Amino acid sequence: MSWRKMLVALGLVVLSTGTGYFFAQLQKAEGPAISFQDTLVDFGTAHANRTIELEFPFANVGNSALIIERVEDSSCACTSTLPSGRRFEPGQKGSIKVRYRAPYAPGPVLRRVTVETNAPKDPNVRLAFHGKIERGISWVPLAIDFGSVQHRALPVERAFKVYAPSGMDDFVIDSVQGSSDFTTATVRRAVPEVYRILPHYEGVVGLRPGIPLGEFSGKVSLHTNCSTQPVLNIPLKATMLGDWRARPDRLAFGRISIGDSTERKIELIANGTTDPLTVPAKVDVEGSCFSARLADQTGSSSLSIVVTAEPDREDVGNAVGELVVYFVDDSTPLRVRLSALVVD
Repeated sequence: MSWRKMLVALGLVVLSTGTGYFFAQLQKAEGPAISFQDTLVDFGTAHANRTIELEFPFANVGNSALIIERVEDSSCACTSTLPSGRRFEPGQKGSIKVRYRAPYAPGPVLRRVTVETNAPKDPNVRLAFHGKIERGISWVPLAIDFGSVQHRALPVERAFKVYAPSGMDDFVIDSVQGSSDFTTATVRRAVPEVYRILPHYEGVVGLRPGIPLGEFSGKVSLHTNCSTQPVLNIPLKATMLGDWRARPDRLAFGRISIGDSTERKIELIANGTTDPLTVPAKVDVEGSCFSARLADQTGSSSLSIVVTAEPDREDVGNAVGELVVYFVDDSTPLRVRLSALVVD
């Protein structure tokens, strides 16, 4: 063999051991077998308190079905994993997706993930990723949860703090804005004598009266002079309560035959306010086979509503509706979802 042919052959061998190795492994092996394109990924540099998303492609290089039995983070609870599927036929490709919340502390990090499969030769595959964390803009808490808030308790406020990125002594929050008319937010630079280590802002976010009852979500947007993080969004959520809550908050009648008449009770319970309660003015039902009426008052802090299901032939199948309780002060109505399985 000439030296030219030897160099060409050597080059092909080197190529097969590089990026082409993963695809060369698609030759069939006995039983299920998993082959990853990379088992170690370098994500480079990332800001603290940011979410890093990575992907580890793989293929089933065996001759029978590969089952992903479990993907376990062996390093910390700040990592979540999600395989693109559970069963992979011979030759089929997939991936393990990893979401990693970078820590506050700057410096190098190394995290590991273990993939457990039914492959007989290599049932446990260790994946790893590493990189360097730089302290970008960080804030505490990451999200503001007001919890359950009685509407008479509004306005309510919560505090938060924002820290400047590494080496940016001229960090400035130019403006702050709530996502709706029901939110307020202010920030001010912390006193240097108190916070000597990090340039620091203190903020307050509040909820105003008038928020509809039920689940509320929003955000506070902070506009900064940092080119890599010009806008920070802090999520907000709350559960707004009226004077009353329904128990149950969803009512399922189950299986009902055509022509049957079935009653269920929904109890209205006061939400602990000491002020005079708003009185339910009327109840209404959206849904063809349901009706409702206010029952006799059982106490100053408890009322009952009787809901009746009387389906006919047009209601066969999954019947749904909604109970709506209106109040004399025109406050936000209280709603309860209704459902029944109507059979002939």
